[in-house]
Amino acid sequence: MSGPIPPKTLVKTLTTMACTLPGDYGLFWDEDGTMPWKEFYWALQDDPRLRFVRESTLKELSLLGYALPFALEGSRLRLLERPPGTLYEEVTPPPALLFAGIRRRQLPAVRTEGLRALHRSYVPLWTDKTTAERMARRRGSDFVVLEIRAREAHAAGVRFFKGGESLYLTKAVDAVHLVFPWKAPDDEAEKVSEKPARSPEKALRGKPDAMLGSFAMEPRHMKGLFPDWSFEGEPKPKRKPSDSKGKKESSWKRAARKERRKREV
Repeated sequence: MSGPIPPKTLVKTLTTMACTLPGDYGLFWDEDGTMPWKEFYWALQDDPRLRFVRESTLKELSLLGYALPFALEGSRLRLLERPPGTLYEEVTPPPALLFAGIRRRQLPAVRTEGLRALHRSYVPLWTDKTTAERMARRRGSDFVVLEIRAREAHAAGVRFFKGGESLYLTKAVDAVHLVFPWKAPDDEAEKVSEKPARSPEKALRGKPDAMLGSFAMEPRHMKGLFPDWSFEGEPKPKRKPSDSKGKKESSWKRAARKERRKREV
């Protein structure tokens, strides 16, 4: 068993986090008595002393004879003794305002359909914006915090449940009861359109004409060294007619005259 915490102390700590005060750690159980292991793992990462805990750690505790009130089944934790009735009590009325952190890519869907519990039994809501930001940061840095007019939604028939000191749970909240941030882009296309344009100085950087005080070599400057080469925009120089042809013709005539003279003799 690796880790700085004794096994007995570790069991008590994990029991407190998962079962005694889960809401204080941003955790809650689904209606079937299960919880995703990854969310429990994210909560462990908030405490540097518990970051060594892995799935194998729970198995080691079981092999050592330490009993936990939950077991790891695949990718989820399951309560071994689920209490009768509902796990969470309904709150009437809820606080006037609550907050929820969502991934930015979910924003277009939430604008249309509102907050919905998709992969969990409930949507977690928080009494203050700072806590909502801290919990949303567990899933990544690209998130948006929404404001929920909870009391207004409750008057419209939405039910809220108490999950902890600052944690509230609900099944769904329509978009009409949500307050969206003004500067949150709906999709990646808006992100690209909002990218600042390059300044004229940066746009000219690297071009020969923009290198003030310097000299850029061009093909035309090589004309004096290679007179027979043709450059862009210039016709290829014509070669001067050779005099060898005339010389050949004159020597041929002389040879022909000599031959005729021999025949005449």
